[in-house]
Amino acid sequence: MDTKEIKVLGARSFGRQFAVAHPDGGEMWVRPPKIEEFEALHRLLISEISPDAGPVESMRSVFARNPDSFWVIDRALGASAPLLAGFYAFLPLTDEGCEALQAGTLDGRNPSLDLIAKTGERPGGLYLWAVVARHIAKRINPLITLAMGDLYRGVTVYTKAATMGGVKAGAERGFAPMGGSGDEPGTLLKLEARPRRIKTTTATNGEHLQMAFAIRSAVFMAEQACPYPEEFDGNDYCATHVVGFVDDEPAATMRIRYFAGFAKPERLAVLPRFRGTHVARKVIETGVEICRRKGYTRLYGHSQIRLLDFWAQYGFKPLPKNAPLIFSDHEYVEIAADIEPHEAPITMMSGAYVILRPEGKWDDTGVLDRSAIRPVTNPH
Repeated sequence: MDTKEIKVLGARSFGRQFAVAHPDGGEMWVRPPKIEEFEALHRLLISEISPDAGPVESMRSVFARNPDSFWVIDRALGASAPLLAGFYAFLPLTDEGCEALQAGTLDGRNPSLDLIAKTGERPGGLYLWAVVARHIAKRINPLITLAMGDLYRGVTVYTKAATMGGVKAGAERGFAPMGGSGDEPGTLLKLEARPRRIKTTTATNGEHLQMAFAIRSAVFMAEQACPYPEEFDGNDYCATHVVGFVDDEPAATMRIRYFAGFAKPERLAVLPRFRGTHVARKVIETGVEICRRKGYTRLYGHSQIRLLDFWAQYGFKPLPKNAPLIFSDHEYVEIAADIEPHEAPITMMSGAYVILRPEGKWDDTGVLDRSAIRPVTNPH
């Protein structure tokens, strides 16, 4: 399924954030299960896959070890209450767990928790333990990717298809057999994740600015209903803009403004279909590096309250002087971070040609460097 079909819902009805259309009508989305739902999930597992499935206690234990292991699929028609439509179950395996899986010693009915990666720990591999998603898997897969996020991006995925339908679906998704013929149930299949190409640039022309403005319009104006004059506030032509790309498609942006003693990263925006990639991190790291190269060691910003933990990853903490800060219908907190001084900041001693080079490209030969090879024709 094309990720462009994903509908961004924010935190509205039933708490879902992203949804896609169900082929038979209505919408469906994914979420973590509740502990009391595991009996129902186990009954679904037995009826849809095998009566020999492992005990429900194993499901609960794996979920307690790592909540990323289970994702429930809900479906609703209109304003009706959602109904259980299926689920995905993963084993986020440690390196030792991957070795046991490949050696055939992993107990699929009751796996040892020592072989399961803990919450927040990047696994050595992701074993697709069970899928109950009849006729909807292709549409749900992108939502699972979004829900699981950056931690699992690029991790190798393994599975054992229990049915011929599963064997066919695995082949269609690019899974290759690790032993046996690969066309029979029970064969271990492997999917090597293709890392997505992520890069950034500073905006040095009108097209780059159009990319930044388009991304911000989609995120802040369309998703968050920010009024146009509040989003495009008169500061765009006195700021640095960083644009992030995923597979050469504009995906994220951030603006930076500069003041005496501090720089201000702001307007970070990522298109919904790229929020499972590392593009936000790359854009922030690029922006911070620009600030460091310009000689800044202090950053100041505003964070929506729900995103404080996100910004904490980059050293930002709420300022003690915080007063109520509300704009464009969101509550914000003032945050600041200290960053390491750059070993070679741009100063007046950096050289005239370095200072003349395009923003953020001070180590690349610029057009005025090349002009120096021409003789002086206007000496007076």
